[in-house]
Amino acid sequence: MSKTVLVADDNERIRKAACALISSLQSVPNCIEAENGLEALRKAQDMKPDLVVLDFQMPVMDGIEAARRIHEVLPTMPIVLFSLFSEMITGLHAQDLGITAVVPKHKAGSKLAPTVELLLGIRSAKAS
Repeated sequence: MSKTVLVADDNERIRKAACALISSLQSVPNCIEAENGLEALRKAQDMKPDLVVLDFQMPVMDGIEAARRIHEVLPTMPIVLFSLFSEMITGLHAQDLGITAVVPKHKAGSKLAPTVELLLGIRSAKAS
């Protein structure tokens, strides 16, 4: 059974880097990309990946709304929110929205690189 991850971010460079990192370090042969939340919702419904990684701020539909709607149709789907705005999201009811883990793209004072933070968030989401 092949593993598939869906990465949604409006920044193509971040999206491709996240896919490359996840594919190489997590042994994930299939990484699907989406440019916005609506595209992520459609691809999640059609392809049913093993994990969804969403940016918070995207055009058309943001990551919070995409997470909520993906969770409605795929309630067991692990969802990681990977965002510059992670501090804002912790105040929200992330679990109620279906978000399994919130990972900062950059945390002030963090000794971990954003890519390491993402991998830790993915492990956390898979363990839940």
